[in-house]
Amino acid sequence: MLGHDDPTVIRMLQDLTGIDPTKIPLDDKETMAIFSSTDSLSVRPEQIDSKVRNVWST
Repeated sequence: MLGHDDPTVIRMLQDLTGIDPTKIPLDDKETMAIFSSTDSLSVRPEQIDSKVRNVWST
Protein backbone atom coordinates (compact mmCIF):
# COMPACT_ATOMS: atom_id res chain seq x y z
CA MET A 1 0.00 0.00 0.00
CA LEU A 2 1.19 3.47 -0.74
CA GLY A 3 1.57 5.80 2.23
CA HIS A 4 -1.25 8.12 1.17
CA ASP A 5 -3.62 5.17 0.65
CA ASP A 6 -3.05 3.66 4.10
CA PRO A 7 -5.70 5.58 6.08
CA THR A 8 -8.37 5.02 3.43
CA VAL A 9 -7.62 1.31 3.03
CA ILE A 10 -7.41 0.75 6.77
CA ARG A 11 -10.77 2.48 7.27
CA MET A 12 -12.32 0.44 4.45
CA LEU A 13 -11.06 -2.78 6.06
CA GLN A 14 -12.46 -1.64 9.41
CA ASP A 15 -15.85 -0.98 7.83
CA LEU A 16 -15.86 -4.37 6.08
CA THR A 17 -14.71 -6.44 9.05
CA GLY A 18 -15.95 -4.49 12.04
CA ILE A 19 -12.48 -4.82 13.61
CA ASP A 20 -10.90 -1.70 15.08
CA PRO A 21 -7.34 -1.63 13.68
CA THR A 22 -6.03 0.19 16.76
CA LYS A 23 -6.97 -2.87 18.83
CA ILE A 24 -4.87 -5.32 16.79
CA PRO A 25 -1.85 -6.35 18.88
CA LEU A 26 1.22 -5.78 16.71
CA ASP A 27 3.43 -7.84 19.01
CA ASP A 28 1.16 -10.87 18.71
CA LYS A 29 2.76 -13.93 17.10
CA GLU A 30 -0.40 -14.69 15.01
CA THR A 31 -0.57 -11.08 13.79
CA MET A 32 3.06 -11.06 12.68
CA ALA A 33 2.69 -14.51 11.06
CA ILE A 34 0.59 -13.02 8.21
CA PHE A 35 3.82 -11.59 6.79
CA SER A 36 5.42 -15.00 6.32
CA SER A 37 2.59 -17.46 5.59
CA THR A 38 -1.17 -17.82 5.28
CA ASP A 39 -1.42 -20.32 8.16
CA SER A 40 -2.76 -17.82 10.71
CA LEU A 41 -5.42 -16.76 8.18
CA SER A 42 -6.57 -20.36 7.74
CA VAL A 43 -6.28 -20.20 3.95
CA ARG A 44 -3.92 -21.65 1.40
CA PRO A 45 -2.01 -19.29 -0.93
CA GLU A 46 -3.92 -20.77 -3.89
CA GLN A 47 -7.23 -19.75 -2.32
CA ILE A 48 -6.27 -16.09 -2.35
CA ASP A 49 -4.30 -16.31 -5.62
CA SER A 50 -1.13 -15.10 -3.99
CA LYS A 51 2.38 -16.40 -3.56
CA VAL A 52 3.53 -15.94 -0.02
CA ARG A 53 7.13 -15.26 0.78
CA ASN A 54 8.83 -14.33 3.99
CA VAL A 55 9.21 -10.53 3.89
CA TRP A 56 11.65 -10.64 6.78
CA SER A 57 14.26 -12.70 4.96
CA THR A 58 16.69 -11.18 2.47
